[in-house]
Amino acid sequence: MGSAAGGRTPEDVRRVLAERISAGHLRPGQRLGAERALAAELRVSRATLRQALAVLADSGMVRRIPGRGGGTFVSRDKIERDLSRVVGVPARPPARRPAGHRDAGPPAGHRDAAPPAGHRDAVALGLALADVPRDS
Repeated sequence: MGSAAGGRTPEDVRRVLAERISAGHLRPGQRLGAERALAAELRVSRATLRQALAVLADSGMVRRIPGRGGGTFVSRDKIERDLSRVVGVPARPPARRPAGHRDAGPPAGHRDAAPPAGHRDAVALGLALADVPRDS
């Protein structure tokens, strides 16, 4: 990459902007400003600035939104957490039922429906009989 009018390369501009973001001078969600003004502030051409912004966008440090109301914005920080160790989240309390309410449960044949009465005994007996050797 060649050097710009002020002697700065796109890599120099990228480094300056990355340092501003890392130091907190540019905050997550903040718009960097108009390209023309930013290029003038950094004393580089708009083409050099655009090259630097493209590299920052590819790295995820900034995001570019085209069109009216768009611009270049500092990306929001991604917080990575191991949610398998979250503590202090209360379990959902059971729903309150009026006194004397009887829950009918899922309809018969539904996968969550309870097996018919005596089914467990039959299954247990069947498994026990299956282990007994049969006479031929």
